[in-house]
Amino acid sequence: MEGAGAYYNDVAITAAIGTGGGGLLSVLNPEGVDLIITRAVVDITEASDAAGTFDLGIAADGTTSADNLIDGGDFNTDAVNDNIINKGSNGKEVLRWPATSYLTMTKKTGAASAEIGLEARVFVDYIRA
Repeated sequence: MEGAGAYYNDVAITAAIGTGGGGLLSVLNPEGVDLIITRAVVDITEASDAAGTFDLGIAADGTTSADNLIDGGDFNTDAVNDNIINKGSNGKEVLRWPATSYLTMTKKTGAASAEIGLEARVFVDYIRA
C-alpha cells in the first residue's frame, strides 16, 4: 500500500525517566505530515517492579500526557496492550497524528518509581493522511 508506514521504538525504563507527561516515551511525528494511526501496540516484555498503569496517545507537544490510543494499560504484567482490544475508556481505534504532534507514553497510576524495571516495545502502524 502506497503511503503506509510503521514506527517502532524500544522503551527501557530507568530511574532517569520522568514521570510527567511523555515521561516514558515522547516521539515527534516521524514523517512530518499528517498520519492516520491504524494500530498502536505496547508489548510489555519485562513487567515493572510495582503495580501501575500507563497512557499512550497523540499530544500537541512532547511533555503532555494523552490517553487517546490506550487509556490505563497495565505495565506490571508481561502482556501486549493495544488500541483495539485494550484501549480503555478514552482510547480510539483510529486516530489522526498531526505533522507536528507527538506520540507520548506517560505513567498514569502507581507509586513513585513504580515504572522502574519496565521494558517495552512500542509499535505504531499508520498511513499518510
